[in-house]
Amino acid sequence: MTKVPEELAQMLIQKTVISEAPIEKRYAIYLYCRQQGNWLQYATEFQSIMDAPKLHKFCPIKNVTSEYPATLLLHGDDDEDVPYEESVEMKRKLDSNGVYNKLITIPGGKHSFDQNMEIPIVNDAFKEVIEFLKRKL
Repeated sequence: MTKVPEELAQMLIQKTVISEAPIEKRYAIYLYCRQQGNWLQYATEFQSIMDAPKLHKFCPIKNVTSEYPATLLLHGDDDEDVPYEESVEMKRKLDSNGVYNKLITIPGGKHSFDQNMEIPIVNDAFKEVIEFLKRKL
């Protein structure tokens, strides 16, 4: 990927929420943070990893109890952005708390595996998603 200069990332940070905007409006911020390894500082304004415990209330795996809602995890096992093991560990935590859940794995799936619904394994996975939602909604 093209290196994103900090000036561009800073220019894109706004006072108004852009999380619902098209991803193109915020992708450079994400890419800059990923390239620099400073997502924590940009997303939270914390200054170091020592502040990470303050984030635990926002971390799903740290908040699983038997009261946790039914959870569906859909993950490619070749994800280059979020390690697949994160979903495997979340499933273990959900299982150990008796929470209804399902992990659907896309073999060889990258982070954006859902961009091509013509791939049979992706299409089948989304059929499983629909079935999960029908059962739990």
